[in-house]
Amino acid sequence: MIYCGKHVLTGDGKTHLMDGAVVVNAEGVIQDVGLKAEMTAKYPSEEVKDYGDVTLLPGLCDMHVHFGYYYSQPDQGAFDDFMIAYYAQEQAKLALSLGITTVRDLSSPHNLCKQLRLAGEKGWVKVPRIIHSDAGMCMTGGHGYDDGIEQVDGEWEIRKEIRKQLRDGADWVKILTSGRVSFPEFTQEELNAAVDESHRVGVKCAVHAGLQPALQMAIDAGFDTIEHGTFLTYEQVQQLIGKVPVFGICLGHQMISLACGAQMEKLKFGHRGGNQPVMNLVSRRVEITAQNHGFGLLFPSLGKLIPELSGGETEHEADGDLRAWVRRGIAPVVMNERFGRIRLTHVNLNDGTAEGIQLLDAPCFSVQYHPEASPGPTDAHYLFTAFTRLMDGEENYLDIDTAKDRLAGWNFADDGSAVLPNGGPVDAAAASCTSSCRSASVARA
Repeated sequence: MIYCGKHVLTGDGKTHLMDGAVVVNAEGVIQDVGLKAEMTAKYPSEEVKDYGDVTLLPGLCDMHVHFGYYYSQPDQGAFDDFMIAYYAQEQAKLALSLGITTVRDLSSPHNLCKQLRLAGEKGWVKVPRIIHSDAGMCMTGGHGYDDGIEQVDGEWEIRKEIRKQLRDGADWVKILTSGRVSFPEFTQEELNAAVDESHRVGVKCAVHAGLQPALQMAIDAGFDTIEHGTFLTYEQVQQLIGKVPVFGICLGHQMISLACGAQMEKLKFGHRGGNQPVMNLVSRRVEITAQNHGFGLLFPSLGKLIPELSGGETEHEADGDLRAWVRRGIAPVVMNERFGRIRLTHVNLNDGTAEGIQLLDAPCFSVQYHPEASPGPTDAHYLFTAFTRLMDGEENYLDIDTAKDRLAGWNFADDGSAVLPNGGPVDAAAASCTSSCRSASVARA
């Protein structure tokens, strides 16, 4: 089957095909992607479904769901095993309707996700790809004990329950160690045992932790993911940097900056709304961003400039206006006492304040604005692709030229005019961002 659409995004953060097509084989696996004309010529015997003016893109992933969490239903007393299964199937159906094709279920009733996945494999129901932890584990009377969570106490009860769940097909292990009280639930020894037993057989372990001191105990134990982390401190962020890939957004950007020992300033006006222009100093592209904050990073407080990585400059700008780096076309790097080299990656073009940094000696970067904002400008969506590239070990993960995607499908004529995919004429120089486009020349100055 060949599925066609006006726009096709391949998911690599770079490729945007106009009038594209996706070839799916009989097993439901994507076999090929390309232009519609090329794909239909290459696979002439395949049936073609053209959906017109739509965007085809890879399925989304939701990494924290509970398909079987029926406990919030007002008539939960009516939910027996059959009703729970129907409810979970409906949640899976809803996920698919939203374009979510992969989920990580972090606690549903025992064996529910295993059987739901099996039913999907048999073709009886349509469900996303399911990665699951089986039922979560809490101490006796701990968080979630009345919501179907397995109650275990002591290191060996925890180890035994983990072994049972892995025997029965769990992909992950889920521990719950803080609820709405200030004391930790599991002891440090119990948490250590959970991580050790999981890692001993090559399985990842997630922990539900939102309060102190449970968060610190979870960090010390070495869990693979901390779910929620509501009251995580920047001292704890400092402990995470270098251990796992980190992408900070807004407050996360400020926490990473503070973890690096930086100072923050109260902005004169603050950044509000969905029309804030930001320059990516790595790719030299301008993004229109959504922002909502009143404090910002003082970039010079991160350390002294490294001249050989900062265009030969040895001193920070006296007035603190970082737009000087925009004009020079340089992404300056400082030497930080805690984490080594840190690069300035993004600058606000309205007031010259810092909007993003990248740690060059640790897998970590952050931005002050909201690439996830919806509704809002979509210029900064590439940052999530950058994070996946960081996790894949790509060195230049932030160097993504988003403008090339927007020019895909434009036809340029010899007379300098251009025709949009919808047939409308535009100025070719403006479209290609040459110097005759004033906004482009200013951005590249």
